[in-house]
Amino acid sequence: MMTRSDAGSMTARLCAFARAYHSGLGKSKIFDDYLAHDMIGKNDYDNIGTLIKNDGDDSTVSRRYGFESLWTFELMDRFYSPVILSRAAFAERALCRFVRKNHEAQYVICGAGLDTFAFRNMWANLRIFELDKKSTHEHKLKRIKELHWDIPDNASYAAIDFKRGNLVDTLLKAGFDVKKPTFFSILGVAYYLSADEFESLIGQISILSDDSRCELVFDFPDDGASGNRAWLNRMARLTASLGEPMEKGFSIDEMRSLLSRRSFSIIRHESPDEIQQDFFLGRIDGQKAPDDVHFILARSMKTMKNKNSTSKEVHEHERI
Repeated sequence: MMTRSDAGSMTARLCAFARAYHSGLGKSKIFDDYLAHDMIGKNDYDNIGTLIKNDGDDSTVSRRYGFESLWTFELMDRFYSPVILSRAAFAERALCRFVRKNHEAQYVICGAGLDTFAFRNMWANLRIFELDKKSTHEHKLKRIKELHWDIPDNASYAAIDFKRGNLVDTLLKAGFDVKKPTFFSILGVAYYLSADEFESLIGQISILSDDSRCELVFDFPDDGASGNRAWLNRMARLTASLGEPMEKGFSIDEMRSLLSRRSFSIIRHESPDEIQQDFFLGRIDGQKAPDDVHFILARSMKTMKNKNSTSKEVHEHERI
């Protein structure tokens, strides 16, 4: 049973549950993490499913027969799956383009949680760094050992608290090469950091990109969004009940200014309407993009060669 003592890895397990649920039961895959169910394990899969079914309270649920997946179809499709699945698809699609353009590259997953990319990776030229809280890493490494999976030689795990830790020192100690092109994924992190904390994180990434090509992808909650905020409100209530409260969010103008101050330029911004067009158009399962979440793909301006080549690459990204 999940308790407050597990709060540090609550969102990691929730995301893994959503990926596993969709991979096993989704009829038209938005993002197929076929290793997610193995990674999360049946016990945590049942626990998280029960929490979702009961809006964060599993104290009154009988465990005699375990968790029944069909209980949560509507809740998953309406509230939880859309953002978790579409942001993963958005990130790995951008990563794929990045790796194809660079002979050797690094992939830094901030807030990696129970991400399975290192075991799905097909690029021998890609070095992977997974960053998360110590407790989350310990739980993940324990699961990997229980599954008898071999950790790939090109994957490294480093513990960090994004509110207090130093990203630069953490990565350098883990073997990060400042000369190699690097793609940073920061999915699901901006929700739990203040504006100053998130800008500090971007600033540290900027320091690491002084001598190499760098792109980063992330999602963020729009504090000024109008319309239905059902997804963000429900997610915030669930994580707060387990001791992991969300911050207030950002506007797109605030985010653009923040990135610019740290020498990053947005090369792809997907608003809720664009996320809907990109990932949910024509679906019959009820999944749709929330009104209060944006996706961003940005590039370090320090390594942009010239204005003309930048304009060409931006156009290429917007066409894909």
